[in-house]
Amino acid sequence: MGSFIRFALFTTIMVSLLVFVIVPVAAGMLLSSIASDAGLGGAGMKVSVNMLGPGLLSGHADTVNVQGDNVDVPHGVVGHLDVTLGDVSLSDHSFSTVSGQLTDVTLKGPSGSVVVQSVDLSGPSNHMRATGTVSLSEAKNLVKQVAVNVGVAVDSVQLKNGSLTLVSGTQHTDASLRIMGHALVLDRPGQQSTVLFAPAPSEDWQLQSVSITADGIQLGLSVDAAKLAHALDSGGVPAN
Repeated sequence: MGSFIRFALFTTIMVSLLVFVIVPVAAGMLLSSIASDAGLGGAGMKVSVNMLGPGLLSGHADTVNVQGDNVDVPHGVVGHLDVTLGDVSLSDHSFSTVSGQLTDVTLKGPSGSVVVQSVDLSGPSNHMRATGTVSLSEAKNLVKQVAVNVGVAVDSVQLKNGSLTLVSGTQHTDASLRIMGHALVLDRPGQQSTVLFAPAPSEDWQLQSVSITADGIQLGLSVDAAKLAHALDSGGVPAN
């Protein structure tokens, strides 16, 4: 299940970056057709390119904005997509900033599917902040399956502000989640910390924060969006 969580997080980030494949803008191109060819499909896919200003002469667009509803992407569907890239080079497709949001993202993996309520994106392209929010029911199910996968016996999970409770039979164990060295760690009183999962050092994204509330779980990641986008643009999608 750890690999599925990694798959879900990575695919969520890749969804936002896949839109960059359709950015090789040329005059007269039908951008919605380019989006379809890139594997993105949905109702009302729109690409807006702001080519006004001093950047025009140097082959830069101030912003490129992509929006769409019920967008079909590899391994899932995005309910709504609204992502803006800043200072975009129309020649090498590099960009300086990323901002926007994905909502109602349904990801399909080898062990089933998971719904991510929202993913907020912001920051410079080489150090983008991505914050994903998972609902209460999805969070409880994910924590349970990840815990079982690493050998922690759990029948059900209860969430509250700042902590969670693992239920196994009649036993209730208070626990918490934290990030340690970019790994997601489960802490239980009187026991050694358990690493639930961690990205490899070679990954282009790292876990930065985790927050538990009574309504769900929020994970924060730091992503080298520029590097990932370059891999996509070159036809080499990193493995999940």
